Amino acid sequence: MFMFDVSWPMERFQARPSRGRFTGDPRHRTEGEMERKFEAGAQAVSETLSERIGKERIRLGTPVLRVEHGAEHVRVISEDGQSFEGLYAISAIPHAILPTVHFHPPLPTLKRLLINRMPMGSVIKVVTFYKTAFWKEKGFNGCTMSDSGCVTFSMDDTKPDGSHPAMMGFIQAETARRMCLDTPERRKASVCQHYARIFKMEEFLHPVDYVEKNWTEEAYSGGCYSSTFGPGVLTSFGEALRQPVGRIHFAGTELASQWPGYMDGAVQSGERAAREVLRQLGRNGSEEISQAEAPLPLDCVSTPEGGFWLARVLPHPPHSLLHFGGIVLAAGLAWFFQSKL
Repeated sequence: MFMFDVSWPMERFQARPSRGRFTGDPRHRTEGEMERKFEAGAQAVSETLSERIGKERIRLGTPVLRVEHGAEHVRVISEDGQSFEGLYAISAIPHAILPTVHFHPPLPTLKRLLINRMPMGSVIKVVTFYKTAFWKEKGFNGCTMSDSGCVTFSMDDTKPDGSHPAMMGFIQAETARRMCLDTPERRKASVCQHYARIFKMEEFLHPVDYVEKNWTEEAYSGGCYSSTFGPGVLTSFGEALRQPVGRIHFAGTELASQWPGYMDGAVQSGERAAREVLRQLGRNGSEEISQAEAPLPLDCVSTPEGGFWLARVLPHPPHSLLHFGGIVLAAGLAWFFQSKL
């Protein structure tokens, strides 16, 4: 959008309440990457924000075709010919699909080279529904990880009130790309057979419903969960990742310094880009921006309060000290093993 079987062996778990992990109970926060679940669906967050902003100020179904930027303004032109002009623009679309937008003048060379090296991942999300949560009745919590089946990771997706028993899983990477060639019916059969094998329960072969989301088919994301970086990409082109281009600033979950690929990372990067624009407005005399609203350094990684206690008490040495310590450790180990020979 533009804005103005390593598999874990399937052990038998004791069936127990979720302890708030997926229900949002603040008394049981675990600071995990999937600690919360929106009972009304994640889209409810966007819908609530749109109501606060005013839906008349938001244009949906209006793909951006061209962005013209200069010393004084930015003009965004949509596919249907509508034109929107502002002092600054924030692009929050994945870098992998930025080439579908025509920038005039073109983006800098380093930025374009980076974009060409940031493909999106390949993921198919699958949800199978059953009459009852029989796996819970037999003492399993539904969480699995596997390197030998079609579903890399799964978890119980039953509603917090116990209705609509379901298992949610992710088909990822090469397996997802291969299974894109299958029909939905064949993918459904493969998923159910995987669950039946890993749980050793034939009941998984008889779902009452099946829903899937093939993110590789999404035109405006290009894949899931986020952009990926091959060896040497960040060290060679990383300086252009969050660097503004004139009056265009960039956000998106792959640009987050913490929790990239998650909603938390998307929010963090959006707030960072907004602070950058606010600071520029302050410099132009349009608005006084306090120090608290200034953009965080590009390499800043904040640690939320209430996180893992060990992370809060451990010192944070500079990278040079860590490198030196690593060299000393490697030399010491080499001397130790050589002395034993």
